[in-house]
Amino acid sequence: GGGSVLYYPRGPSGRETYAVSVGTDGKVQGVEPQAGGNQKIMALVPMAEMLVYANQLQSMTSGRGLYSMEFSHYEELPAHVTQKLIAEREKHKEEEH
Repeated sequence: GGGSVLYYPRGPSGRETYAVSVGTDGKVQGVEPQAGGNQKIMALVPMAEMLVYANQLQSMTSGRGLYSMEFSHYEELPAHVTQKLIAEREKHKEEEH
């Protein structure tokens, strides 16, 4: 699917490089070098996008990528998402009656 993708150049050691997607609404907050030539990417990503992230990361990194997450904050939904949710709720109400 679409989304922001980060590309990291191959290092002098020839280590593998991965493109990491942070989803359509994710925001990268920083990147920190780690031991062994790895990189830690900090990002704010909506919880709905994180629900499928584990499988995506496994696929992107051939099972070598790791992630952790913690709650950061609540944020107002974008207008297009709010409108979609309201429309779905109204449709569901009509189906019940």
